[in-house]
Amino acid sequence: MEYVLPPPEWLVLCGNPSFAGNTNIDLLNHSLTQASLLAICNANMQRLQLWRQQHEYND
Repeated sequence: MEYVLPPPEWLVLCGNPSFAGNTNIDLLNHSLTQASLLAICNANMQRLQLWRQQHEYND
């Protein structure tokens, strides 16, 4: 079986977008949303990195 691996540049962990708001509520909502999305993104990237490592040298 031949695997088509994603390129390494697709395996970079996600960054955290900058804040754009005016109130404490804006800041709280931004913080909660971004923390959740960042955790999900990084978990996905780590699973993809592990999959790639497991299949990278298997032909």
